[in-house]
Amino acid sequence: MNEFYSDMSQFLKERDEVLLSMDMDRIIAYCEKYGISIPASERVFLAGIHNARIGILDFPKEEKVKSVAWLIQNGFEVPEYLDYDISHKGCEIVFGKEE
Repeated sequence: MNEFYSDMSQFLKERDEVLLSMDMDRIIAYCEKYGISIPASERVFLAGIHNARIGILDFPKEEKVKSVAWLIQNGFEVPEYLDYDISHKGCEIVFGKEE
């Protein structure tokens, strides 16, 4: 494996671990390590974190559900670019196409 892919693999592994933890100190340290800009607004920063979590293909479904719920409860739209349908039925968020 060449160095680029090794570095990218490490970057993605760390990203997934940090986003799964939802530990703000770890997330901020990760952003600083990789030169990722942190918005001044905590609300905007959290929205970005939750959008990142739902955009990771192999992220745990239950964690994606938590992030979608956070976005909806905080007045953000759920991105339309996702490769699955998200519908809000009462308190339930359903991933995948219903038949």
